Amino acid sequence: SFAGGKTIHTFVNSGTFEITSPIANVEILSVAGGGGGGKHNGGGGGAGGLLYSPSTPVNPSPGTYTITIGAGGGGSASSPSGTNPPYNAGQNGGNTTTGILDLCYGGGGGGGNQPDPTGAGGGSGGGGSDGRNGGQGAYPGSPFQNIPRQGYQGGNGQPAAAGGGGGAGGAGANAAGTSAGAGGIGLPYSISGTAKFYAGGGGGGDRLTSGGGGAAGGSGIGGDGKGQPSVVRGGDGVDSTGSGGGGGGAHPAVASGGGGTG
Repeated sequence: SFAGGKTIHTFVNSGTFEITSPIANVEILSVAGGGGGGKHNGGGGGAGGLLYSPSTPVNPSPGTYTITIGAGGGGSASSPSGTNPPYNAGQNGGNTTTGILDLCYGGGGGGGNQPDPTGAGGGSGGGGSDGRNGGQGAYPGSPFQNIPRQGYQGGNGQPAAAGGGGGAGGAGANAAGTSAGAGGIGLPYSISGTAKFYAGGGGGGDRLTSGGGGAAGGSGIGGDGKGQPSVVRGGDGVDSTGSGGGGGGAHPAVASGGGGTG
């Protein structure tokens, strides 16, 4: 497509970028797949890692570059009352590579209530469930040791509410009492010719009648978390934004809500 005097190449699936005439630099936005939300009071999925450069040298030019687009991480289906664990964690999103910018890490999956409620690390970390911490994002000093920052950490969970997944613009919120934490905010870019947000974290789920009914995803693009007595999955992240899925709600006498897809 074309906008503002620029030629825009958009990849929502893996492919090749062919430079057929000599150019010195490209503007590039690279976003990995968002993580899936956790099940049964599940943590929100972390957003995929995001890297942006207004002008990056390309060499060779002309040349061909392999583009690998990371898929969103899966959540899980809901299940009826009385179902025993595992209350699955969300899956991590897939990595994105361009051959021009550094690798972008897929978002961390949100923690499931059992057997391990901890949020997974990734480009942005998944939210924690059942009193466990959220996962770390990719930034200086994190286990990923990535410079510059790609995303933020997921929020921490409480016994009856889960943290939100981290986003490219901010951390997922911690759960507070029986209210789940919202997903971290994304970041806006106009590289497509239209301003839009990318890489918002998924909202956390909760499981008590006094809870907040699940928390919102970040920037309107992360999947919303669910609360009890919901028998539906957490909301999915908006397609082709690298956002995390929402965490599932739960009620022991009703159902275990599944997590949304990143």
